[in-house]
Amino acid sequence: MTKPEPVARLLRMLFGPLVWAAHFLLVYAAESVFCRLLDGPGHSIFVITATAIALAMVLLRSSAAMRLKPAASSDHEGFLLRVEMSLSALAGLGILYVGTVGALLPACR
Repeated sequence: MTKPEPVARLLRMLFGPLVWAAHFLLVYAAESVFCRLLDGPGHSIFVITATAIALAMVLLRSSAAMRLKPAASSDHEGFLLRVEMSLSALAGLGILYVGTVGALLPACR
C-alpha cells in the first residue's frame, strides 16, 4: 500500500470547507446576478438546488472516507480521519445555514 501524498491528504481533509466556500460564493454571486439581470425570479429555486448539490457532495465524500477507513490504522490516520469528518460536518452546517438564509430571505429589495 502506498502512502498518500501530503497535498492529496490535505485536499481530502479540506474538501468539505472548499465545497462550503464555493457554495457560499455561488449563492451570493447568483443573488446579485438574479437581482440585476433577471429582476429576482428563480433565485430561491437556484439556492435550493445548489444547496442540495453541495450537501450531496459533502455527504458522498464523507461516506467514502468512512468506507476507506484503514482496518489497522495508526493513531495518526485515525486522527486525520476524525479531523476530516469534523470539518465535513461543520461545512455541512455552514451549507445548510447559507442555503436556508438564501432561500428564505427576499433576494431583491
